[in-house]
Amino acid sequence: MHFRKGNLSLTLILSLVLSYIVLSPMAQAEYASPKTSDVTVGVDGNVVGLSPSATNQAGANLGGAFGGGNYSNDSSASELTAMYTAKSGGLFYFQAQGGVEKITCADGESSEYYQRATVTLNNLPTESKNVWAFYDPAVGSGDVVKSFPHFKDQGIVDGGSPIANTRVSNSANIAKLCDGSTQYVAGTPSNLVLGAGSDVRTTSGVVQDDITSTAVNFDVYVPMDGSSNGSTSIFLALGLLVDMGGNGTLDDTTDDVGIETWVSSRPWWGPGERDETHVLLEACSSPNAPDDPCVEATSGVFAANGTDRLDSGYSVVLEMVGDADSFEANLELAATSTFSSGVFGIASGSVTKIAVSWPTTDDLFGVPALPVGTGDSQLNFAIASGDSPILVNPATTDVSSDTNRWDIDSSGDRVVTTIVGTARAMSSAISRATWWPQCSVSITGSTVTSDKCGEGMDSSVTDDYMVFSSVPAKLNLMVSADAAALAGGLVSTNGQGFAFGPRTFEGTAFEFAVSGPSYDFNNAARSTDGFYYVCVPSNYLSGSFDTTPAEAASAWQGTRDGSVVADTSFQIGTCGDGNSGLVASLNPFGYSSPLFAIQPTPPAAAPAPAPAAPQAYRGPAPSGISAKIAFEGDSITVIGRRLDLVGSLEIDGVAASITSKASKALVFTMPSSLSPGIKQLVMKSSHGILTYYSGLQLVEKAPAPVTDSSGSELVEAVEQLGKVNAASFNGYIAVYAKGHKGKTLSWKIAGKWFKTTVTSDYQVFQRKTAAIGLNVKVDLYVGGKRELSKTVLTR
Repeated sequence: MHFRKGNLSLTLILSLVLSYIVLSPMAQAEYASPKTSDVTVGVDGNVVGLSPSATNQAGANLGGAFGGGNYSNDSSASELTAMYTAKSGGLFYFQAQGGVEKITCADGESSEYYQRATVTLNNLPTESKNVWAFYDPAVGSGDVVKSFPHFKDQGIVDGGSPIANTRVSNSANIAKLCDGSTQYVAGTPSNLVLGAGSDVRTTSGVVQDDITSTAVNFDVYVPMDGSSNGSTSIFLALGLLVDMGGNGTLDDTTDDVGIETWVSSRPWWGPGERDETHVLLEACSSPNAPDDPCVEATSGVFAANGTDRLDSGYSVVLEMVGDADSFEANLELAATSTFSSGVFGIASGSVTKIAVSWPTTDDLFGVPALPVGTGDSQLNFAIASGDSPILVNPATTDVSSDTNRWDIDSSGDRVVTTIVGTARAMSSAISRATWWPQCSVSITGSTVTSDKCGEGMDSSVTDDYMVFSSVPAKLNLMVSADAAALAGGLVSTNGQGFAFGPRTFEGTAFEFAVSGPSYDFNNAARSTDGFYYVCVPSNYLSGSFDTTPAEAASAWQGTRDGSVVADTSFQIGTCGDGNSGLVASLNPFGYSSPLFAIQPTPPAAAPAPAPAAPQAYRGPAPSGISAKIAFEGDSITVIGRRLDLVGSLEIDGVAASITSKASKALVFTMPSSLSPGIKQLVMKSSHGILTYYSGLQLVEKAPAPVTDSSGSELVEAVEQLGKVNAASFNGYIAVYAKGHKGKTLSWKIAGKWFKTTVTSDYQVFQRKTAAIGLNVKVDLYVGGKRELSKTVLTR
């Protein structure tokens, strides 16, 4: 997953930013060897020490004098060894944890988004000193990537062009936000002279004068919109300098110290940039039914009693993913002003509240693909289910609680979702090849796949990953008519990544995975960090298991990776829809990527019963099939009841490979070497042999493979008897049209529309898929008339 602005990926930008020149050994004049310092650097609670040597993710050593100087025998005045924020010898870069602010730009029309953070220097000497911050928000952006921030300007190398951003030597010209007035780093603008003789480098930054305290804070804005013109990136490069005595003369043999580090933001994805879209929600003001989502005034960060407000400003960001058929609304609350601790990070043990009012009609944010209502393919927030790292115990929640609440109120012409609970520390891994956490979790069968979650780490820092800590206030909502049975359900768990398992949707168990690193920021094993509190709705229990919360509380069990967990607790509680539910909890547990299931306890084995009179048929009962037309090798899904009892399946006497089966669904692969025609499915089980007349037609071998512009071979082709079709292969979804030359072909894939004119009698259109193993809905229209609607498994 790359952040792209212009033609550059963030991974490329990062590698260039960190490709510092490694200086060959030189005499260091009066420099200390090795340079040491007790000063630490922290950002919103994550604190690391300093090292004169560190490695970036490519294994290259970082070195050199602070601010781009050279160790020179004839000019060592005002030079300092560059110190780096490092853990275990590796470079450490920080994550901003403050809220998001929307800034109106100087043109009065456009706007940009910035995330807040506090940078803290600690363990400073008590003597009077000046503390400087130099910064550059434009490193690594633009059509010409700059390898160094401007305060580390290397000038001309070997007679060539400048390889870094131009050093700012006039404090009036230090970088501002897009409004043209607000500084990225708070402080008094000033200039500091680095070097001496022929190597004088006047550098502009901000300074705090005559400081005698042992800690200094700098409040910063971190850009979130990387821009193609080079004006911003999604991280802030920082140079921090402590000048003991404030005399402007720097000496490496004293407590003077120069530090280089970086602070990253969460990227801000605008409409059309990616599948995700971010919106900064406004405060509610008596919204009407069709108005945009807004934040209720009860939201915020509070003391443990739930009533004493701790924040003096906050933001709630909505991240939207998907379409009206399968929609995710991810909410995140964070402070936009520092807490009394002097940082933006939320303290563990605080009570956090996120209350959002949702529309009940019209289109969400005016987007036609996101209609709101209670009909088919409309967003109905009243049937939302959620997961959150905020600790909420649904066994004791009620709608009047100031400390523990999960509620979906749809009594008026708006739907209000409210979560109130205890903020708990979470450990997150970040790949050294990226600048922000990108953990994703998926479940195939009983296998959990975690990507960029650091679940395999053997310490808090490895060659590939590092761990940082945060105390998030998030609520992730799933809104889908296909998951209406889960309406009001909640999983409260503090994993970095979360996913529901397929058995949840099949109705055979309430299954979910939680992923994250096995070590925290302080390198302690996370054997007792994890928790989950789950509310399984009564409608889900009755529809899938014909049971009640009270019955399940005494007859269900919890498992982890297939093994029973005896410490799982069961109670009766209240889910978000106001109805009773089964509350299961496990507190604590250890990481890294466990697969949990809450399900009925299997009955004990009983003696074989005596022969009895013949009973009604209780074997497999198919009732439908996913496709009526199939090619050799196609994956076909049969739906019905008790399909998990099928032992084998044959077509024309040839065994078909069963790839998965559950009570309500069975998936098999069409065998090869069969003659075309209408096929019968012969299912064998302990109940006998069942022949299912499904109407499935096997079509002759598809036409020769088609090759796209990049050379990828397409191994699927259009059905010969039809006019349009869709299939998936090699990471593509393909749409086929035959006999429609000159007509307009429109198609919607996973909620996104495409349109073109068919220019030949047989034509193929392709789109690269974002993920493999997902069921994607495809609708095809010819001349405005829908010709096909089907679900395609991406592969």
